[in-house]
Amino acid sequence: MGSAPLECDFAHQSQVSQWWPHSLPNGQNAQVFLVADPQALSQAVSRLAFQGPRSLTAVDIQGVDLRAAAGRLCLLQVAFWDGGGLQCFLFDIMQLGEDVGQLTPFLSNENAPKLVYNAQLAATVLAHKFGITLAGIIDVGTAFEMLRNGVLLTSLMDYFEWCNVAVPGQRQQFSDFDKQPELWAHRPLARLTLSYAVQGICTLHATYPLLSSRLCTNYGQGALEMLSQMSHQLVTVHATAGWSCRNAGLWIGEQGVAKEDQDDPQLDDWLAKRFGKKGEGGARQRSSSPEKNIRAHHAQKAELPVTAIRATDSPRTASWRAAVAELAGPSAGQASRQRSSSPTLEGWLARRTQVKSGKDDPKSRRSASVPAPRANNPTEEASHTPFDFALGLSGLPPFGRSNDRRAWAEVEQETEDNDDIFEQLREQEKERLAQA
Repeated sequence: MGSAPLECDFAHQSQVSQWWPHSLPNGQNAQVFLVADPQALSQAVSRLAFQGPRSLTAVDIQGVDLRAAAGRLCLLQVAFWDGGGLQCFLFDIMQLGEDVGQLTPFLSNENAPKLVYNAQLAATVLAHKFGITLAGIIDVGTAFEMLRNGVLLTSLMDYFEWCNVAVPGQRQQFSDFDKQPELWAHRPLARLTLSYAVQGICTLHATYPLLSSRLCTNYGQGALEMLSQMSHQLVTVHATAGWSCRNAGLWIGEQGVAKEDQDDPQLDDWLAKRFGKKGEGGARQRSSSPEKNIRAHHAQKAELPVTAIRATDSPRTASWRAAVAELAGPSAGQASRQRSSSPTLEGWLARRTQVKSGKDDPKSRRSASVPAPRANNPTEEASHTPFDFALGLSGLPPFGRSNDRRAWAEVEQETEDNDDIFEQLREQEKERLAQA
């Protein structure tokens, strides 16, 4: 799994696995285990194997520009209680790489309940990047909507304040990390970043008793089962989206406009001509478009078009675009087929200048589909009668029309003359009958 480089990658150093006790703002202590190598990962996986129906685990993810088929997943946080007290595991996803697959038995265990803040994003990202389908999820956002009559949960900090577990200065800290997501990609991770990750996941874990109590108060004893089913449906949809992008080989860089795209003289020149203001609206002014970095994950698959996904797509829309692009594929004659092109603005202006200056034939040119005007010479008209498209298809004259090309006044006069002849014939017949 490759990804476009970030600025911090140039100063990247190795992250070391380590243990340490961490004091939380509520007075509790958590044993923190930073997992950054395969051996430490094996130990953590063994510990997580004991999580079952009677235990609850809080799970969260951190990364850079994470969305459908895009971004870099940097850290996975897990918090749970066991005989040794509150435990917090921080998995360094960047350094562990494909070894993260060892977490599949835990993350996909439907009998091990997991409290997740943003289950949609977690399900999509883990399915797309590592082929892991989440199960046993309790989605915080879904529970919040149930208790707030459909009000959407916009941030984890809003949830903490709603649960009355936020500490002074925590919202500012959340805002700082939202503005600097690359902090999650720094290696080694800064002590402040690690403290933020530990405090966030442990606080999320501590909210479950209050959340479950409010749910049961409002919806009865079946509230948790209802929440579990709704969360399962949500995760299934978004995991399917992640799998679709993964199977289609759809990957997008995470940091926006590439360095080589920042300076584009040709684009600047085109924008200046298009909008008539030189020096404005150049390539530097463009919004970031990471979809330009789209690539195929599997070498045997053809590269998907950049339109296969867009930055504003939801996971379901992204998976649909990926599936359609993969099924369609490039046509056999696509390379050799010549498409018609529209005239350029410069060409049109030059053409108009020629016409105005009289250097070009001012006679208008009739489209080939328009019938030629009626000629004065009947023989010439007969020899150049245009082909009638409807007659050519069916062998019959078009409905409501005749092949008579005379003016309507002539046809009308002839019709009136014919009516007079018939009237004279009827009068003669009456006279004959009277004489007989």
